[in-house]
Amino acid sequence: MTPPDTTPDPLLAHLADHDAECPVCGYGLRGITSPICPECAAPLHLAVASERTGVGPWLVGVIACALALGFDAVVFVLIAGGATVTYASRGVLPLQPVVMGGLFGAFALASGIALGAVLRSRRSWARRPRRSQWVTGWAIFGGVGLAHVGFAVLLIATLN
Repeated sequence: MTPPDTTPDPLLAHLADHDAECPVCGYGLRGITSPICPECAAPLHLAVASERTGVGPWLVGVIACALALGFDAVVFVLIAGGATVTYASRGVLPLQPVVMGGLFGAFALASGIALGAVLRSRRSWARRPRRSQWVTGWAIFGGVGLAHVGFAVLLIATLN
């Protein structure tokens, strides 16, 4: 028979005389006797953390690429579907929808590749200072937006 573990839990030892809130519900944890929040039953553990590991700036880049991918893919599918119906009913494939569909398909592909790159870069973001993370996240967001505005202007100019 093994003797019971009598090593004090570092989390409980710290909370015996320090104030801290539950990261889930905000309940005051000072003096708890079990590593579980008494209010919301969230398991608790002691951790070393860094402000650089927050997901906010990285998420801005992810959202920008994901929105672009979703928009471009939906427009591509709509144009391709319309061109297919036109071809099936008239036997002619109009050039303009084919070109526009191809461009939206290319933008969707580029957005998907960019999204994959941003998703894979999560760990490298944490190595940069927080300000650099925010600048990069908003630069991706702005770049994706400007590329789409430029593309829209080009489409409008060619349609007129």
